[in-house]
Amino acid sequence: MVVQNRLRLAPVIALSLIAVFFVFGGADAAEPTVITLTQTGCQFVEIEGVDHGFKTKSAADCKAINAKTSKDRLAKARRLS
Repeated sequence: MVVQNRLRLAPVIALSLIAVFFVFGGADAAEPTVITLTQTGCQFVEIEGVDHGFKTKSAADCKAINAKTSKDRLAKARRLS
């Protein structure tokens, strides 16, 4: 009895998986956009467009650098999508 019930569910499960494939990235889905990020001390180069060359040894260094420079750097940064 249990085997028969499982066999009856097999087509339903298969159709569900096919539906998920087409809804969430099936054959007609556009190619994904890949964004490569280069992380250096306290920054991602591609977002800011320049490597500031910050010298850091700890997270505290980044906190201090960001406290001094974040407003100006955020104003110049570009949004990636």
